[in-house]
Amino acid sequence: MQITSEIKDIFSTRDKAVAKQDEKLFLSTQIAEIEGGSSEGYLDIDKMKTEVLYVLNESEIEKVVFAKETYLPKGKKSHHGFIIYFLTNTVKGWKIYKVRY
Repeated sequence: MQITSEIKDIFSTRDKAVAKQDEKLFLSTQIAEIEGGSSEGYLDIDKMKTEVLYVLNESEIEKVVFAKETYLPKGKKSHHGFIIYFLTNTVKGWKIYKVRY
């Protein structure tokens, strides 16, 4: 398991996008809007902190990432989820193409 800076950066970018409410920045981490990874749902919360727990290097074109997301919604208690992300290596770098909860 190697958690590269490129993989960490993807999830850091998602956290920043949520804090800034920046849909374009959020979608820059994905191949497009994807089921379970809708920008609308993520941007409904105030802040998010993601911790990459494990990366499975399936191949040169696919990785599976297990992450813990902590959600900090306005005026509500924080909560978290454990998410499995599927990434593919594109001409623009690694991008999320599928999410499973």
